[in-house]
Amino acid sequence: MAITTIQAVVTKITDETPTVKNMELTFPEGKTLGFKSGQWASIEIPKNGEKIRRAFSIASPQSKKTGIDLCVKKVEGGLGSTALHQFKIGEQLTVIGPFGQFFLRYPTEKSIVFIATGSGVAPFRAMVYDLMEKNAKNNIWFFFGNKTEEEIIYKEEFEEIEKKHHNFHFVPILSRASSEWKGKTGRVQEHVAEYLQKNKQEADFYICGLKDMVMQAKELLEKEGQKNIYFERYN
Repeated sequence: MAITTIQAVVTKITDETPTVKNMELTFPEGKTLGFKSGQWASIEIPKNGEKIRRAFSIASPQSKKTGIDLCVKKVEGGLGSTALHQFKIGEQLTVIGPFGQFFLRYPTEKSIVFIATGSGVAPFRAMVYDLMEKNAKNNIWFFFGNKTEEEIIYKEEFEEIEKKHHNFHFVPILSRASSEWKGKTGRVQEHVAEYLQKNKQEADFYICGLKDMVMQAKELLEKEGQKNIYFERYN
């Protein structure tokens, strides 16, 4: 797959949570990145007269040819995320990509299980929209761990998809839930383990998030005899 460099314009910024923005980047007419849903791009960010590069999973499906979405979580002391959170509509960023072997394997007849924490949701937003556009009939589960309810990125989008598609199951899980929270609590791995006890057949598993969670979930799946495991680790 050819690597492409494109000058993109920031055309829309949405506050998804107190610390996360969804940034829509638009490419010049006739330019496209040619990525697969789940892959990542390198973003060149101007900062104090210099340019810094940061890797971001693409948060939009491959059908979106005119640009890409980025899920940008502001990290304390993070130069790249802090700079992007200060960006305004109309400013430009250089996009280089696509990169990575983490992408949706489809078609498949198996169930599809997504496992994420925090901003690890980004590639799964792309994959879920891709599957819905393809009118996939597979059973699709998305186990998504966060600390608090206000930190659930794209919460309303996934809930709306779940309402419209009976085969899509959105399972948000909170580790620091308030007393008002009626959903799942604890660690995301615990609820994946519950799923595995009830569903013994092989499925396609995709994991994305911080390294420790990814490796623990991968070990759990391997122990249960699952073979189709794809993962992306964030440091």
